[in-house]
Amino acid sequence: MSNASGFNFDNVRRNTFLKKEGFEEPKPFTTGSTIVGLLYKDGVILGSDEQATYDNVMISHQSQKIHRLQNNIYCGAAGISADVASIVWLLQSQMRLHYLELERPVPVICANTFARKTLFRYNGNIMANLLIGGVSKGKAELYCTWFEGCSERIPFASLGSGLLAAMAVLEAQWRRNLAELDALQVVYQAVAAGIGSDPNSGDNINIVVLRCDGSVEQTTFPIGSVFPNCRMASTSSSSSSESSLPSRSSSSSVFEIVTEKVTYKLSKQNCNGEDENKCDEEIPDPTQHKAAPKRSGDPSDDEPPMKKRRWE
Repeated sequence: MSNASGFNFDNVRRNTFLKKEGFEEPKPFTTGSTIVGLLYKDGVILGSDEQATYDNVMISHQSQKIHRLQNNIYCGAAGISADVASIVWLLQSQMRLHYLELERPVPVICANTFARKTLFRYNGNIMANLLIGGVSKGKAELYCTWFEGCSERIPFASLGSGLLAAMAVLEAQWRRNLAELDALQVVYQAVAAGIGSDPNSGDNINIVVLRCDGSVEQTTFPIGSVFPNCRMASTSSSSSSESSLPSRSSSSSVFEIVTEKVTYKLSKQNCNGEDENKCDEEIPDPTQHKAAPKRSGDPSDDEPPMKKRRWE
């Protein structure tokens, strides 16, 4: 039996019925992934592997596990692919409606609140763990939400089957106010550690950087190569950038840097050094201060108000 959200729990009810009748439940299959996120001085970084597995079978070498919810919000997801795709689609649709209704950038906490309430409503039957990161009003935020609806705001986190090794790297190397290059290296090493300790994680490493100045960069690095000692967006020329990138074999995928520049409405980066106080002002809610529509029988504006009757 399905519902409006697109989820179907017939198999859950079937397994419950089989257990009551004394039969053995079908064995669950395992999936593999390594998702990493951390806050640094100028924003938030999300990283993941690109290998999709079904138990011990490798399904895809280029599985995108970091999804765009809004220009300022990205989400890393680990779990069953069908559940992840459904919950991400719900988040994208809801955030789009939120943006169209209020005509302002969606706060990161709104995306996390909707995801937390949705997962909690289904009592943990949706196997999707989310790592939501983004920038709101010039400040970076990172939330970790588990499949049962538990959520917390944290400076760094890891998800998936390779989370233990990744978390060990994060706890050892993360510190407050990390520089961007240092933060990139920590994320790269954490995902690489998760891939090395987990047979179900592998292939390339996908990294997304969301900066407080409104820029977003997405980069793919091949696993096993040396992390380039340069900022992803700060390449002086194409020849110099190609020489600084790690070498790879012909079997690995093509290295590409996709840079997307976005600017946020009412953020300080849109001010050219003047009237900085105006950047902190809020847009008035268009739904407020609206007169109620006139109904039949209502007195006109020129007529005096009706006198109250005195009932004996």
